[in-house]
Amino acid sequence: DFRTHGGVDITGDMGSPVRLFANGTVTEIYDDTSFGKTVVVDHGNGVTARYSNLSCDLPQTTAVGAALEGGTVIGAVGNTAATECADVSHVHLEILKDGVRIDPKAYLSSEK
Repeated sequence: DFRTHGGVDITGDMGSPVRLFANGTVTEIYDDTSFGKTVVVDHGNGVTARYSNLSCDLPQTTAVGAALEGGTVIGAVGNTAATECADVSHVHLEILKDGVRIDPKAYLSSEK
């Protein structure tokens, strides 16, 4: 099975909080067979993020339809991604602009 790795893996200790990089609305929460517990957030202006490999237990505030501020904890670093379970603990982050994957580093820069 060959797949393109369409995001970045941000290392962190198991159980470390995962925070939104910007204001957004939760549009989906699901268990992906490859990337594990996933939360999809619409950050506006055509920008959508997929936060994956989260722990199974999410905060009650992480619910479909919830409008959350940047910095809000949406979950924790987990080990739910079957395709990345041998890697160090991390959150897998993909960012799409108008449905096209882009480099998440542009949105995570301290200059933004």
